[in-house]
Amino acid sequence: MSLNTSKYSSAEYSFAELLINGQWRNGQSNLLRVYNPYDQKLLTEISLASVVDVDSAFLAASKSQPDWARTLPSERAEVMRSAVRVMEQRHSEIVNWLIDETGSVRLKAEFEWSAVRSMLLEAASLPTQISGRILSGDILDKEHRIYFAGIVNFQAPRPSANIRPKRIEQAGGAE
Repeated sequence: MSLNTSKYSSAEYSFAELLINGQWRNGQSNLLRVYNPYDQKLLTEISLASVVDVDSAFLAASKSQPDWARTLPSERAEVMRSAVRVMEQRHSEIVNWLIDETGSVRLKAEFEWSAVRSMLLEAASLPTQISGRILSGDILDKEHRIYFAGIVNFQAPRPSANIRPKRIEQAGGAE
């Protein structure tokens, strides 16, 4: 097994390059050697970003942000959902990397994988969520929240009058 080949996958990994402005390039700082904390075996080497690398990435992100903001919400959400699909396809590989790299127990590694997956799914929902702003009020240390609801041109079927009270009563409610 080469240094950058996972024992959990046939995929080759290159941690020596950074993606900056759509181009893969070597980091201009040192290499970080990552060891398995259990047996001190060298797992891989990761190229670290220099201040110049970080500045270049920030500038590229700043320039591309207006185009990203104009991207349709469904397309932005799909980027996050595609990341979730990759995570799901490589689930065991990611979990095993967490175990080897951090010395994590499997239960903790599974929890971390699940938490990141959940965050990506939440991020996928954000582009289509309604947003508003919090307005200040006249009461000291209080804020007034204004909630907006969408009005849909749809008439939902209404249950007949003799069914509705029974269903409410079964659900523990009252009219």
